[in-house]
Amino acid sequence: MKNCIKKFLVIIFSKLKLFEISNSINKQDITFVDQYKNLDDLKKNNSNISKYLNDTYDDKNTINYKEKIKFNSIDRNIILPLIISILSNKEIKILDVGGGNPPIYEFINGLTNKVIKSWIYERKEFVEKIKDVVPKNKENNVIYFHELDQIKQENIDIVYFGSSLQYLPNYKNLIKKMILSFEPEYIIIADTVFNYSYEDYYVLQVNMKPSIFPNQFISYDKFIKFMNEQNYQCVFNFNNPSFHVHKSIKKSDYNFKHIILKKNLGI
Repeated sequence: MKNCIKKFLVIIFSKLKLFEISNSINKQDITFVDQYKNLDDLKKNNSNISKYLNDTYDDKNTINYKEKIKFNSIDRNIILPLIISILSNKEIKILDVGGGNPPIYEFINGLTNKVIKSWIYERKEFVEKIKDVVPKNKENNVIYFHELDQIKQENIDIVYFGSSLQYLPNYKNLIKKMILSFEPEYIIIADTVFNYSYEDYYVLQVNMKPSIFPNQFISYDKFIKFMNEQNYQCVFNFNNPSFHVHKSIKKSDYNFKHIILKKNLGI
């Protein structure tokens, strides 16, 4: 069954790839510029950097809670319903890292007869604004929080990084704490840039002006080695071509990826 799902995922994302390529023939977006060995180096050389998200964005994105979101043909979140379908649990517990509004719950709840319960790990400023607009009938299934210790849950089925890992400077410590606290069966990284050197490095993301902010290009080899050390194996790795490009780094030196990591059982 799991091999069938894996083959189906490849087919789905291959179609996505053809869609992306056909669109990128006439469109390229210089999304990233420069390259720095670490975050301190980036900050030292740039006085005009801002936060990825700010108060203005938060105010706009927390006016209403967004519900019943439909997938489009290139949605990064399409991977979740397929993984959920192979889990035997009648209730699926998801830790949605940087899920924002709408959270992953709203993409998948209507596509399964399983009960979906999600914890959305977000910045404190965002949580304080969004918690007041979550509908009362969803308060037990959609839970926003800003500290891992706020989750009173022993086990999580899936930890999901929906294009958020690259904005977390201390992602290794965060992943270790999540594994120790919740022992997730799957960790999924969606639509995230990984580089093909053996070191992480930083670039500037410039496609959301006037904001200019750091984006981490994570070393794929180093990341997989780190996850193996945490007792997780990569079971799916898909390169997702994108028209978002770096101004000077060759496209062959990095890729947007979808990665599924599964906990090794019995070890």
